[in-house]
Amino acid sequence: MRALDNPEANNSVSNSSTFSNYTPKVAIVGRPNVGKSSLFNRLVGRREAIVADQPGVTRDVKTATVEHDERRFELLDTGGLWSGDSWEKAIKQRVDAAIHDTDLILFCVDGR
Repeated sequence: MRALDNPEANNSVSNSSTFSNYTPKVAIVGRPNVGKSSLFNRLVGRREAIVADQPGVTRDVKTATVEHDERRFELLDTGGLWSGDSWEKAIKQRVDAAIHDTDLILFCVDGR
């Protein structure tokens, strides 16, 4: 059980170390080619994920640890949902598995 899911976690000194060592997970989710991998690279601070003009480049979930303002979180870059291609079902299964225990989902959309 994660510390955030346990209401007694804040009432016990012994649980405070568990809570302080907890690393939240943040998943970037959205349709193909809306900038998920670009956002992932920007937040990570280096080119970890492949970025291309054609859709379907990201098929697996890419993970990196991000530190910002003395805080740490695990960032997940996912493949594009609702692509309509032969990879759609497999990508959706990977995204579903990745977001199952995610603390925050960033739903990325194209502003055009």
